[in-house]
Amino acid sequence: MAGKGQDEEIIGRLQQHHAQVLGWSRQHVAAEKQDLRLRLSRTQVRSRSGPKLAASIAVCGMVLVAVALVATSLVPKRAIGPGATLSYAPTGASSPVPTAASGSPAGIVVTAGWTDLDWSNLVAFGDATVVNDVVSWKGALWAAGLDTAGRAGLWSSADGATWTRVLIDGAVSFDGANTIDLLDDSSGLVAYGTTTESPCSGPSAAMTCGPDHFGVWTSPDGTTWTRSDTHVFGSAYVAGLTSGPNGLIAVGNLGWDKPQMWASSDGTVWQPVDVTDGEFSNSHFFVVRGWSGGYVMGGSVGGTEPTSSGTLSPAGAAAAWWSSDGRTWHAADVNRIVNRVGVAIQSLYVGRDGLLAIGSEWGGQAATGWWSSDGHVWQTLAQSWINTASGAIPDPPSDTVFDDGTRMVAFVPEGPGGQLEAWTSLDGKVWSALSFTYVSDSSLPYWSGYAPAHTSVYTFGKAFVLPDGLVVTGQTPDNPPKAVAWRVIAS
Repeated sequence: MAGKGQDEEIIGRLQQHHAQVLGWSRQHVAAEKQDLRLRLSRTQVRSRSGPKLAASIAVCGMVLVAVALVATSLVPKRAIGPGATLSYAPTGASSPVPTAASGSPAGIVVTAGWTDLDWSNLVAFGDATVVNDVVSWKGALWAAGLDTAGRAGLWSSADGATWTRVLIDGAVSFDGANTIDLLDDSSGLVAYGTTTESPCSGPSAAMTCGPDHFGVWTSPDGTTWTRSDTHVFGSAYVAGLTSGPNGLIAVGNLGWDKPQMWASSDGTVWQPVDVTDGEFSNSHFFVVRGWSGGYVMGGSVGGTEPTSSGTLSPAGAAAAWWSSDGRTWHAADVNRIVNRVGVAIQSLYVGRDGLLAIGSEWGGQAATGWWSSDGHVWQTLAQSWINTASGAIPDPPSDTVFDDGTRMVAFVPEGPGGQLEAWTSLDGKVWSALSFTYVSDSSLPYWSGYAPAHTSVYTFGKAFVLPDGLVVTGQTPDNPPKAVAWRVIAS
């Protein structure tokens, strides 16, 4: 087991990358509050053999590809190093164990302990250019994203090896949608994103478009979709939407000092949730997450709106809230560093044995992780400075940690070459390194921005956690880029 020094380094790197993500998102909030598409970060990664690094985590998950690996050409498994254990004591009772996802595609078997990731050959992803989400639902895999023509659409697969464009009520895309994300709910599939109410008109630079609005669509089967009445959202910026034990919850704002929340039992009818009481005084909502224990939300209190350059105010404090039903909320106890103020919690992840929050501390210049057993009390994990010439948080292209409500997985660039490393955790505190089995080094994706100069490199996009492994998506170097995928089986 790694020593405490290595543990601190691992978590610090994880937090450093998330602080970068926070800066990117907050910059976007200031510049384009209505653009949900940009809020959903894109990651990029690549990997190779060679142990090292200890986790600054950046997990990505995306689409799958189940192509058989040729046994004779397999590169031997590579060990990246031992797992890391954080030394911070848990607070509160252990979290309830989330219910396993139902309706997994045929052939998916739950893999208990993960030590190795076996990568398939590269698989094309039809006419998709980027994949935003992949969910396992009713015996198939469903993906949402954009095609090469910029249209929002869906793709499905029985095994992750072959992806087919899904017709939406006879059409290939969602009418009026700029971007689409996807989640599965007990009532069916729910797609959400931004829509342009008025069509664009006028040539080139003189073109004008109607305002973007939040849109929601629901489906009982994946092919028949009904657009929900979302007028209750008005011109609000929707920062996050989640499914939980009491339906769907969305959070956002009508301006920096005007937090908003909405609830729906199934995505078809939405109602505002009252956030005017003392629990939300001077608060800002950035992320919400449903889990078996109810709902948790992250954000900040106090402070001033970020500047258009992305610089964060040093005044605010990181904050979190919890609810058992999504309607009645309580302020959580967020532990902070003495004489320091946090800026925000913007990412929330759910494991079998705990919750992980990532945000920034020290006036936006450092990253911080928090851990909780129940969402009521959040314990600080560690800090790591972000070094930039201007002192502002830089703009990275990705998120970092991904989970399925039971297991968290994190990817990180191994070094200046942009190769990939992966770590896994069931609670967000104890992380174990994963070895890779693959056909060849060139068959894996590179972390975007680190990739070598040659043109055959595939950049990493996201990773979606399944009971038996991952669906990882990326992009080709083409212009426009095309989406690609790997089916990754854990053992």
